[in-house]
Amino acid sequence: SAASEVYKRQVHGEKTELTHKWLMYKISNFEYLMALNILAGRNFRDLSQYPVFPWIFNKYSTTTNSEFDVNDSRLYRDLSKNMGSAGSLERCQMFSDQYIQSAHISQNVPKYHFGSHYSSPSIILQYLVRLNPYAEGAKSLQGGAFDIPERLFFSIPDQFLSTTREKSDVRELIPEFFYFPEFLANINNFDFGTQKSGERVHNVILPEWAGNCPFKFVEIQRKGFESEHVQKALDEWVNLIFGYKQRGVEAEKSLNVFYYLT
Repeated sequence: SAASEVYKRQVHGEKTELTHKWLMYKISNFEYLMALNILAGRNFRDLSQYPVFPWIFNKYSTTTNSEFDVNDSRLYRDLSKNMGSAGSLERCQMFSDQYIQSAHISQNVPKYHFGSHYSSPSIILQYLVRLNPYAEGAKSLQGGAFDIPERLFFSIPDQFLSTTREKSDVRELIPEFFYFPEFLANINNFDFGTQKSGERVHNVILPEWAGNCPFKFVEIQRKGFESEHVQKALDEWVNLIFGYKQRGVEAEKSLNVFYYLT
């Protein structure tokens, strides 16, 4: 319709102006990506379309040296690849094989590399489980109680390993990882239980370079996100999530096709 064409032109104009401001360093990387999320229809009121942000480092292990230099390009993730492509060659091959095999599932189901998604309501509730009203949402998802301790979000190093190693986990991050340290602390003192290892699920376990401090973790995350390295590479990740590599031949070539109902 004429109205939809006018809307499309308006959105295109806003994106063009936004990108120009970003390229001219008039807005930060964080502001740019938040604006792209909003233009794409994502917002904080809809868990199924919650803003999405990338993992930016490749070093989240608890054994990583506490001296963490955000100017060291070796510490950064390859933003030209999604998290499904960030693991081993064997894992990437497994997803490529799944794309071929999925063609035989049903004529009504498009082929896909990943059966799960980089963002979903359950992922958002897992990340924000220490805060209300998300804690209540997480309990509602599990029949009125928190999920078992082993499945809760309790460790950033462990979550990063899962996201780069497991077949069913290719999640990205949310904006809170770059501005809101409180979500990492169990400030409401919820009883999340104890894992089989005997470890109590309480505050989120952080990388060693964060010094067990959520504020330092978020500070370093934000510094890294505003670094020159991310400035130069962010558009490649944007192409995967919001741009021309979302679908079609380019998505297939980029190992970036998700199950159609995710």
